[in-house]
Amino acid sequence: MERGRSNSVRKSSSILLTRFFLGEIMEIKLGYSYHLKDEFFLLVIDRYLMKNKENGAYRPHYYAVKDLSNENIHWMIPISSRFEKYEKIVDRKIQKVGRCDTIVLGKFSGRKCAFLIQNAFPVHTKFISHIHTVGNSPVKVHDKLSKEIDKKMKACIALNKKGNKVFFSDIEKILEIIINL
Repeated sequence: MERGRSNSVRKSSSILLTRFFLGEIMEIKLGYSYHLKDEFFLLVIDRYLMKNKENGAYRPHYYAVKDLSNENIHWMIPISSRFEKYEKIVDRKIQKVGRCDTIVLGKFSGRKCAFLIQNAFPVHTKFISHIHTVGNSPVKVHDKLSKEIDKKMKACIALNKKGNKVFFSDIEKILEIIINL
């Protein structure tokens, strides 16, 4: 009797967790940035992930790139306003190896920003909360900048698949967690 009760509690807990973690899927428009649900950060513990909603605000926001092999996965690239810091890093990488594919510098919403491909990570679409807005209007990344980010992101994913450590986060662990939901 006690054993059956334990199984039913496990099943109902599993159903609640599934409903908790997997809400409705929103349409993800290419070329925009998004905010993530807190549930993702409760499920995926990785010291390299930026904290969600720092100081009570919806921060950070992430540029979304659709995964080519799984329609339910998007790669989220943090957007940083610390342009000068990352400009120096990009300059050093270019001086050292002639290029930098892990950080893209550009303007977003009228401000100089850094798109941190090195900090990118995959998420299941169900963990994407809402599109980033300014004055209640979604802000689109300029098409030329968007193409550069997408190209470099795909190159970094390919390098990672070949065994080169490109991303700070444990990408394989995160993929295992979100694919096996």
